[in-house]
Amino acid sequence: MDHFKTKLSNLLTLSNPSLWFDGLIILYLYWVAFEWTIVSRIPSYTLIQYVRNAMDIIPLVLLVISMVILNPKFRDSELKILLGFLTIVIVSVFSLLLESRNPSTVAEYIGVTVRFVPLIVLIRFTTPDFKETLFGHIKIVYWILAGLALLNLLGKEWFNGIFLPPSGVFGEVLPTTYTDPGISATFINTVEFSFFLVALTVFYLYNETNPRTRLLVSLISLVLTVLSFSIASVLGLLLVFYLRSTRKLLMALLMVGLLVMGIWFFNDFFLLLLGMDLKYWIEISSEFNRLGYITKVFPEFLHGGLKDLIFGMGYDAHLVDLKLGNYHNTPWVMINNENNLKYLKDVYWLSILIAQGLISLLVTGYIFVTLWFSAKRERSEKNFRLVKTFILLALFLGLFNQVMDLKAFTYCFWLMAGIALLKPQVQTEIAFA
Repeated sequence: MDHFKTKLSNLLTLSNPSLWFDGLIILYLYWVAFEWTIVSRIPSYTLIQYVRNAMDIIPLVLLVISMVILNPKFRDSELKILLGFLTIVIVSVFSLLLESRNPSTVAEYIGVTVRFVPLIVLIRFTTPDFKETLFGHIKIVYWILAGLALLNLLGKEWFNGIFLPPSGVFGEVLPTTYTDPGISATFINTVEFSFFLVALTVFYLYNETNPRTRLLVSLISLVLTVLSFSIASVLGLLLVFYLRSTRKLLMALLMVGLLVMGIWFFNDFFLLLLGMDLKYWIEISSEFNRLGYITKVFPEFLHGGLKDLIFGMGYDAHLVDLKLGNYHNTPWVMINNENNLKYLKDVYWLSILIAQGLISLLVTGYIFVTLWFSAKRERSEKNFRLVKTFILLALFLGLFNQVMDLKAFTYCFWLMAGIALLKPQVQTEIAFA
């Protein structure tokens, strides 16, 4: 071990470790944007998942290497965030042990949430001009995705045949890009594409100095999110525009007016977007949509056992299905369903409370608060506004989908968090053990 550590330390010393971290983090940007195109010719979904899972652990591996080979001095905010996630893992494992269930299932669900958290530390080892370099690559990725999304409009079947795996690879349950009319470019799920596009737009708008370019990017992003048929993404993008506006009251009135006009004059659009009449959608949502998780599942959960309230049902799909099956007022969509934990995550913050418990929900809130105030204490007002927008966006989108489990959005979130916590003098803190 000492011999390996010495050789790796010598390699990093000779090759400039900051350039390595720059390259790896930027390469990861391209991976999350184009991974499904890269693996599209692998004939087995199992093999595809092996490749994706191997790539997912790279940030954790880099964090371990940096702790072993380099000598980082962890800041208070970093430790609070990392220990917060460790607490969530421990609570989730303990919950399953109380239920006499296999705690290893926690890794499957928690892993997707924490896979990019190491970026808040890894960013510290990048070069001083990393942010400018990153912005250049984000612009490249944005315009490639925008171009492919528009190309997607010419025909989904032939587009998917070129850029995505064949539908037969996925078995009986197909991702939304193969079943829904919305565009998704290089992603197999329309929601992940639209959430990633919103995340890229946030970074673009806060770093672009040309007002005409900002306006063009705003319009293109709005059009593409609408064409993805993701209501959450459209509303999330409007939230971004509102947060960036210097005339917030005027912007709020304008947005409300546009939404009212859209509902009043373009009901056919909502019919296409929702798959049904808007009024009918509202009436049946408690049975067939996420509204039922709040109006039906949540009240029964609050009247359940103290163990579930404090520690959650447990991050085990079969256990969640079993407990929901004993409820008296379960939404129809959750009856005889094979994975209700997945459905619950459509209201992400509610799913944390139900599956992981009140402790985990409070710790999650503590992590967000720590990130908010830690970024605010830094001298860069622009970086604070950037991470503030991401936090508010995550909180809002979490009402509609499993936002912090979506790889592309999570990557952007923790990448921006790391940048917001970055101090110019951190380069002097890198030392070899």
